[in-house]
Amino acid sequence: MADLAAHAATEALSPAVVVCLIIVATTLHSTSTLAEAALWACVVLLFGVVFPMSFVYYGIRRGWWNDRHVNTRARRRWPFAVCLASVAIGTLVILSAGGPKAMAVLGSAMGATLAVLWAITDRGKWKVSVHTVVAVVGAGILTLLHGVAAAVIAWPLAAVVAWSRIHLRDHTPAQVAVGALIGVTAMAAFALPR
Repeated sequence: MADLAAHAATEALSPAVVVCLIIVATTLHSTSTLAEAALWACVVLLFGVVFPMSFVYYGIRRGWWNDRHVNTRARRRWPFAVCLASVAIGTLVILSAGGPKAMAVLGSAMGATLAVLWAITDRGKWKVSVHTVVAVVGAGILTLLHGVAAAVIAWPLAAVVAWSRIHLRDHTPAQVAVGALIGVTAMAAFALPR
């Protein structure tokens, strides 16, 4: 039963899913109309999720990695690089088109976080839990934007994600703890410029 719950948490709260939630919550909070929110959400989703995940799925079809989680540390270099480039381009699009400041800050925080993850993974030869990083960032941003009501749901879910990564033996407790620390730092990077 615990294995099933851990797999469910890992899939339902995967980084791509949580990033989508973060983007939608941030655009709804930082725009004045639903149409404006939809426009900016589409731009950020395209560069922050669609392009990077398309590359990941392309890599699966080519046999470069086995699944969308890219569990082999040594193979994470290119997904991180493509995601970082895509997020950087998306952030430049937001800035040049006069998009909401919160979306540019979110893009910058995502880019900085990806750079840190890439450096630790590629240069440090260590596999930080990206699931945990993103879950903690999501919980923090939802708390910042929507207060206690969001916190009582988001933080326990972030804890479940962290537990699931350890339970499934995809990460060690240290890799999950470092992921949580990076997530808190990324959340602070988003919160401070606001």
